[in-house]
Amino acid sequence: MCRERLTRLPSGPGVVAVGYGRVAHPADVQRVRARLTAWCAKAGYEVLAVPIDTGRNPRAGLHRPGLTACLDIAALLAVDVVVMPTLWHLSRDPHAAARAYSLLAAVAQVLTVGGPSITELRERATTNGTSASGGSDPDGQR
Repeated sequence: MCRERLTRLPSGPGVVAVGYGRVAHPADVQRVRARLTAWCAKAGYEVLAVPIDTGRNPRAGLHRPGLTACLDIAALLAVDVVVMPTLWHLSRDPHAAARAYSLLAAVAQVLTVGGPSITELRERATTNGTSASGGSDPDGQR
């Protein structure tokens, strides 16, 4: 979980969530969706949807159908939280990931099951330029 979010973790019945993930291979979609749905169920969240983008097209930037769907659902249905495996699912580029995080955080609380916090990601963006280095994501979205 993002460390800066632990003190405000929503709990209890009535918490509405939308998940988001990005995977390299279509075969991984169901695994990531099941992982997020299970995590939300354990936390007691009602999951509305879990849009997943597939492929690693660096030209797509933040214009991805799953991310757009996640943002739309979060904004239009006033969800409480957006849950994803790690922030690397937003982008492998720390600058792009930080931009996507800002868009999501404007409409809902962003929670991650693992990986670096947004603070760590932003530090990487300022110290490493535009490429991510170090660390990995168990879902293959380094």
